[in-house]
Amino acid sequence: MMPGHVVACDALGREKATTMHRTWLLLVLAVGTTTIAPARDWQPIGPWGGFDFALKAPDRSGQRVYANGNGGLFRTDDRGGLWVRLVASEDGRFAYGESLFAVSPADPDALLAVTGGAAGVVYSSDGGANWRTVFQLDPSSATRVTAVALGQVDVNWLVVFTAEYGANPRYPRQFRSQDGGLSWTSRSIGVPPTHGCTPDTTRTHAVTAAVFDVSVTGKLYASTVLQCAGGSQIVRYDLWSDQGGAQEVIAAESVEYPFAIRNSDIGQSGAYLYWRRSGWFSRVAVDGSGSVALAPEARAMSVADGHVLAGTQFDLLSSTDGGATWTGLGDASFFRGLAQPFAFSSVRFDNGDILASNRFGVLLKPEAAPWQSRSRGLGGTPVAAMRVSPDGSRIWASTRGSQFSYHGAYPGSIFQHTSDAGQSWHAATVEEMPFELNRILVDPDTESATGGAVLYGSGRRCQNYCQPQIGDGFGIYKSTDDGATWSYMPGPGLTSYANAPAIAGDFLAGTTGHRTLLALAGNGTQGVFRSPDSGATWSSSSLGLPAPVPVPPETPRGLDLIASPLHSGTYYLGATIEWQPSVQIHPTLPAGVFRTLDHGASWEHVSDGLPVIAPGASATGVFRLAAHPAASQRLWAVTYERNEFNDFVNNRVFRTDDGAETWFESGAGLPAGQWWAIAVEEQRPDYVYVSGSEGVFYSRNGGSGWQRLGSLALSMTTALSVNETGVYAGGRFGIHRIDRPETPDGVFDSGFEVD
Repeated sequence: MMPGHVVACDALGREKATTMHRTWLLLVLAVGTTTIAPARDWQPIGPWGGFDFALKAPDRSGQRVYANGNGGLFRTDDRGGLWVRLVASEDGRFAYGESLFAVSPADPDALLAVTGGAAGVVYSSDGGANWRTVFQLDPSSATRVTAVALGQVDVNWLVVFTAEYGANPRYPRQFRSQDGGLSWTSRSIGVPPTHGCTPDTTRTHAVTAAVFDVSVTGKLYASTVLQCAGGSQIVRYDLWSDQGGAQEVIAAESVEYPFAIRNSDIGQSGAYLYWRRSGWFSRVAVDGSGSVALAPEARAMSVADGHVLAGTQFDLLSSTDGGATWTGLGDASFFRGLAQPFAFSSVRFDNGDILASNRFGVLLKPEAAPWQSRSRGLGGTPVAAMRVSPDGSRIWASTRGSQFSYHGAYPGSIFQHTSDAGQSWHAATVEEMPFELNRILVDPDTESATGGAVLYGSGRRCQNYCQPQIGDGFGIYKSTDDGATWSYMPGPGLTSYANAPAIAGDFLAGTTGHRTLLALAGNGTQGVFRSPDSGATWSSSSLGLPAPVPVPPETPRGLDLIASPLHSGTYYLGATIEWQPSVQIHPTLPAGVFRTLDHGASWEHVSDGLPVIAPGASATGVFRLAAHPAASQRLWAVTYERNEFNDFVNNRVFRTDDGAETWFESGAGLPAGQWWAIAVEEQRPDYVYVSGSEGVFYSRNGGSGWQRLGSLALSMTTALSVNETGVYAGGRFGIHRIDRPETPDGVFDSGFEVD
């Protein structure tokens, strides 16, 4: 399929001469009982919320709202009382942003959305219950969809804008359909001659937002961004109208700004358009007769009958006089102790209710009443670490207040827990904590004590958007009240990063107040430290491990640490070695697995059979470890390499049956991907699970063969747990649960064979 190729579909949603791919999957939450309901496929169980959700209501007198954000595309029919996730493809992903989905007051069931890779557009005429592909680009090409629009008078009018992506997007095109996507016309979008760019000197040129006129069929408004080549920081934004192919600029602005591409919004109220682009906000006459700059540096906006809402970093602002004056709408529930709650999107209903999204999810403000949480079912809160009780009723989770990465959360985090299997979640800390947790341990003697569970966490102190602090202790935390308050463990006085990548505890001996703990220190580069008294005191326990290297090119680093579930005093350490290929072709220090049999007093290198160093690599080693709960000699290791560009490559699963002395590959059936978590069933210890960029996979035979678990590919999954109540996967899209697969002769098996 060539770039720009359009798929024409018949009335049944099928490509002509081609059968349409699968339609949809709707995930709903079982409610009304603390009993864990069966889940034959992945079900979101919280923590509810998420960040960066764009909200759109097709009918402002009704109850329906669509939300598109980091957790997916959702719908509510009661103004946020309960959200359900909409899925239109095998992996369930949608591209997210204000300009990448569209609704219409002409039909609340009409919905246009861009799929995950921004190469396709799907259309639903029944509120997301069923979908058909109406536009498809070649996913291997450099062309991507940048904005879509749906007719506000006639929902058969569709517009898709594309641009060719390289270092910057350019060569934009418009595709227009008047029959619901059955046929299309296209044309290129020219460079305005007044700007001085030519097609050969254009560095950036793309459509960033588009809407149809609310009363004139086929009339379109669009916003473009344009920047010339040659290092110029001058960026031009154009707001233009298009009716019948005649493109007319009605407002333009040239500014000096280093970041050209930012999402834009366009809203219409009568004879005026409200135009937001990058940090600037204006009111523009539809006929182009005048433009007025508005005060807020809005990150998002909403317009309804002259009432304007502007979302900023610091508040949600309201204006009833066209933007001349503004009133802040935030209260304690909206801010949650933060100076910058980031109001991402908002909708004002005809009765005065306001629904808005910020860093913590979606909230509703009835007129003359405080803000109320409206995030139930909205599975978009990124989870950095979690721990699930054996009966599944209690879950502890370190959640991220905003951005996501596979190894951490920033800026800060919120610790949340549930005592009713995810029906309700409670933030243990009201404000974002000045640290992030990447591992959580729960003392088994206390995990059933509501309000009194003893928790240990490893992570890093946060400053300047959670960059780890130097020379400030250790990175180990403890809570004795279910995570409501945390104490920072006194460290060994390291002058390195206060970041502990992992913590492990020996819960086979001692009492609640005298547990032996081992932790990795100094961002994993300062070896292992041991505490014999539940974290009160710490000392180095690194004999036999590679010594810290103060100056590259070689950097040994520990990434994972687990305790034997059967033998007190036995721990395993997963270690990597990082180096600079341009300075040193191969490292000289060992990586792989290290083992201690004496609580960390001494370590030995046990890595025979694990991957050797590949040419061109910049890092190699063991990323994650898991131990068999019944056979003390069996373990699994997830290995990885990074290439010279620092990309993760060649992740594999290995197994040992002799206590880590020798290893063999155990990943037949796993697709190529990045594997970030591994877990083993206690009741059926030959059932092993891994998760990562490609979803969750399981093996019935200790790793000799693998298959996908569930039909939905849960990507970016970094935490994994399994017990009698099911399999739990936590990551970028919150926590999901699915029933464990039955044995081959059982009633139910949720495994799907992978081609």
